[in-house]
Amino acid sequence: MMEAPGKPRLAVCWTSGCGGCEAAFLDLGDRLLAVEDHFELAFFPLLVDRKRADLENLGEGAIDLSLITGAIRTSEDAQMAHLLRHASKTVVAFGVCAQLGSVLALADLVPVETLLRTVYGEAFSSDLQRPLGAPVDDDLVPCLPELTDSVRALEALVPVDFFVPGCPPEVEHLWDVLQVFTAAFAGHRELPDRGSVLGGSEATVCEDCARQRPEGKVARFVRLHEADADPSRCLLDEGLVCSGPATRGGCGAPCPAAGAPCRGCYGHPSGIEDPGARMLGALATIAEVAALDTSHPERISRQSEGVLDSVVDPVGTLYRYCYAHSLLAHLREPERHEI
Repeated sequence: MMEAPGKPRLAVCWTSGCGGCEAAFLDLGDRLLAVEDHFELAFFPLLVDRKRADLENLGEGAIDLSLITGAIRTSEDAQMAHLLRHASKTVVAFGVCAQLGSVLALADLVPVETLLRTVYGEAFSSDLQRPLGAPVDDDLVPCLPELTDSVRALEALVPVDFFVPGCPPEVEHLWDVLQVFTAAFAGHRELPDRGSVLGGSEATVCEDCARQRPEGKVARFVRLHEADADPSRCLLDEGLVCSGPATRGGCGAPCPAAGAPCRGCYGHPSGIEDPGARMLGALATIAEVAALDTSHPERISRQSEGVLDSVVDPVGTLYRYCYAHSLLAHLREPERHEI
């Protein structure tokens, strides 16, 4: 790829994640050529041969735009985040892992030592070689990044200018976001306010969903394979835990349209501090309404609790994408690992 002078420099860095956000770039197809027309790809290991040393040789603010995907799970993730923040004028947390920590943060429910023992079983020993944060004596000694004590969203480590939600972000949203920056760097428009969420709306997924509004009556909550959902009825009324009421809209609600409950991958709109807590309140209300249909008011509380007990893996269900950014995580971990 030829590098023309005057182009704004773009970096895309993949930290700890599944690679889905990078797949979204590939799904741009021929439009990737247009990206290259407007940006110099200063660092994008998926597409161009750039090394960490290339970043280290850049001065402060030498990169115009950095899109960082994935959560901060290792010492290397933290180092790359600091390095890109120093080198970049604008940093975007791209995808829900970078924005909120995502599924990776559910590992924080157990200590790292327990996690390693669970994965490696008898092969694990704290006396054996553990991942190291840096080579020991010589730069050629291979080493692995150190696992941090907790998973962090990008903003917990470095200042973030903009956020793009999704797991991964919808391809059209990615294209629209790139167009925003292309126009801004060309002087055709102003950038949005710092801290803005790009590629989403302030409404909830329920506003995008074509299903009927919930009536609020369920006997118990079920998993997807147990449901026989009516294609027009709200999934909450079918007993499925759909996080649409606490999730940012803009995705078009493809999951509910396909009969699958929203899992919250677009994060939460402003005004909802903790989407897991908001959903717990919604489910409790549904359970109370179901209980109020009985002629025995003294049983309401017990019956409501029974309905809520039918939610399998409540933390993993209600905090699937937002645990690292939640009030629950802060309550459970009063002292976080400094990186």
